[in-house]
Amino acid sequence: MKKILIFISFISLCFSFEYNKKNLNVIAFQFNPILKSITNKKLYPNNNGHPYVSEYFSQDKEYPVNELIMDLNYASHGNVKVNIVKHYLLDEFPKYKVKIPLINGKSDYRYDEETYIYMSKSDTDPDTGIWYDMVFHPKFKEFEKIAEFQFDYDYYIKKYDLEKLRNETFFDMVWVYGIDPLFTFETMVVGKSAFWLNGSPLNYNCKNFIIFAFGFARRDSSLHGMGHSFEQLISYAFNTFNKQYNVMTQEQYELLNDWEKFIVNDTVAKGNAGVGNIHFPFNGVKDYDYTNEQMVYSNWEYWANYPNIKGKKKYNSEVWTKLSDDDYIAKDPLQEKDADRLYVRFWMSMMPHINGFTKKGQLYNWWDYITNCDYVEKIQADSNVVSGKIGEEIALNYRILFASLDEEFNKYVKPGNNVQIDGNCVSFKNGKLTGTKKGTCHLTIYRDGASQNFTILIGENK
Repeated sequence: MKKILIFISFISLCFSFEYNKKNLNVIAFQFNPILKSITNKKLYPNNNGHPYVSEYFSQDKEYPVNELIMDLNYASHGNVKVNIVKHYLLDEFPKYKVKIPLINGKSDYRYDEETYIYMSKSDTDPDTGIWYDMVFHPKFKEFEKIAEFQFDYDYYIKKYDLEKLRNETFFDMVWVYGIDPLFTFETMVVGKSAFWLNGSPLNYNCKNFIIFAFGFARRDSSLHGMGHSFEQLISYAFNTFNKQYNVMTQEQYELLNDWEKFIVNDTVAKGNAGVGNIHFPFNGVKDYDYTNEQMVYSNWEYWANYPNIKGKKKYNSEVWTKLSDDDYIAKDPLQEKDADRLYVRFWMSMMPHINGFTKKGQLYNWWDYITNCDYVEKIQADSNVVSGKIGEEIALNYRILFASLDEEFNKYVKPGNNVQIDGNCVSFKNGKLTGTKKGTCHLTIYRDGASQNFTILIGENK
C-alpha cells in the first residue's frame, strides 16, 4: 500500500491575527523601610523628616514598577496589560532564612537600621546614603556570602496567604522589589508542581505562579531578570532546556526548531544569527555584550513577520541602541540609552505573538507560556491502537498533561493538537478524523513538542 504523509495545522488561516489580549494580574511587594534614626525635614519633608531608604539613596520608588509595566506593554505590542491588583508597601527590612551578624554584636534574620546605615552613609552628609558604596562595602560582601538567595519566601507566602489567593485566581504573578539586598532569586516558581526557573522551586498546594524580584537601583536588571524566565519557559515548551550549542554547519542549523533559530547568534551559527539570547545579542561574543559594534548577518528583522522568517539577511549591529526614537523598536517616551534594557526590550518585541502552532504543536504566541507559567509535558492515551470503519469518525481518547498538573481530556482531535498522518486509510477535514479506506494508518499528535503515536485500523462498514 502506498503511504502518504500529511501534516494538518488547524490555524493556517490565522497567521496574521494577534492573539487575544491578556491581563497579567500582579501582587507587588515593595520593601522600603523608613529610617527612623535620621531626621531631616529639609531633605525629607514627609514622615516627620524620616526618609524611606529609597529617599536616603535618592531613588524613585515608583519608577521601577512603572517602567517595567511600560516595557512589557511595549515588548508585547500592547497585548499584555499588567494590573497591580494589590500593592504592599512594607516598612521593614526583608526577612532571610539565615541569621546575619549585626554591628551591635548580635545576629538576626534581618538587617537593623544601625547596620544598614553603617554600610551606606555618605562621608560628606550623614543624612544621605550612597548605594554604590554600600554594595561594595566589606560588611555587605560578608553578608552576601551568608545570605545570598536566602530570602524567606515561605514567610511571606504564608503571611500574605498567597496560596489561597492563587487558588482563588486573584493574581497571576508576584513581584518583589525594593532596597538592596533582597537576596532573592531573579525568578522562581511556587505551586503544586513547581519547577526550576532561574531559582529553586517551592511546593505549595496551588496552581503554579512566578515570583519575580528586582531592585530600585539598577534599571537594567528588571527586564533582564524577567527575560531569563522567558528563556526558561519557552525552552521547556521546545524541549531544549539546558541545551548547549556549538559552532554548527548550515545543515545543522536547518534542523533547529523555531526557538533555537531565534536565540542563536553569530558565534555558533555564522551567517544565520537570529535575534540572540538574553546574555548574547546576535553579534555578541561574550556575556552582556550589548554595545558590541561588530557587524554580522542576522535575520532579526524577519521575526516581526513570523512564521515567515526567511529573507535576505541584514548586515548590522546594535539595532536596539542605534535606531531613532521615531522607529518602532526604539519608540519610548521614557527611553534612556541603557543598552541592557534596550536590548532585552528589543529581544522581547521580536518574540512571536500571533495565533497558530508549529508542526510539533508549540504556540506561535510565546507570551502565553509566560503569562500562564505552563506548558505541555506529556500526552497519554489509554490505548495507542484504535479501530474504526469507513465513513465513521475516529475517537482517539487521549489526555494532555501540563507542567501545572492540569489535565485536558480529548475524545477527538482538538484544534491546537497538531497531527501528522502516515497512510491513506483516514482523512482529516473540518476538525474530523474519518475512516476512508480499509487498511492501517499511523498517526501522531503533537503539543508543545510532546507526542503520542496511534495505530489506526480501518475496516469496512458492512
